[in-house]
Amino acid sequence: MRPCKIILSYNDGNPWDVLQRCFKISTLEKFDQVINQLEEEHKDKNGAIVVNVFISSEINIGLYLCTPETILNYYNPKRKLGDCRRMSLGNEKNEKGEVIKLREAYSQEELITIPKRYLISKEQALRAVRYFVQTGGQLSNEIDWENPVSRINDDDKKDPHYDKLDADVPF
Repeated sequence: MRPCKIILSYNDGNPWDVLQRCFKISTLEKFDQVINQLEEEHKDKNGAIVVNVFISSEINIGLYLCTPETILNYYNPKRKLGDCRRMSLGNEKNEKGEVIKLREAYSQEELITIPKRYLISKEQALRAVRYFVQTGGQLSNEIDWENPVSRINDDDKKDPHYDKLDADVPF
């Protein structure tokens, strides 16, 4: 596998208070080790673990670990996918359990609802990230990459903040 940089951060719900550590990963065993370590350290806290894997300066994959579901997004400027970066994850849901909310890193007031269809299991997301790391940036076909979190359909436009999901935020 190609060595890559992984930034692991933990967000307790305050977008201005992110604990962040950077690892250079050259084996999948090391990847599993650092993921397990971070999860163990924060298992009793109500926040989100964010994993960003950088294969190059332009291609990266983001993994937001919450329980029991996960948002996975991918950013490659040539494909214009995965524009919901620079956001912190809150694990709030509506009364039906159908959505979670993302809070923008630049504003504690704005909440964005994400349809449940965009959520995948944490195990599925970790498999996709491990594949991405192992192959040096290839995407696993287990995930529907043409419909990432940032892709909008007509139903989503009812959300007053829908346009922020595709905002061109500097990375």
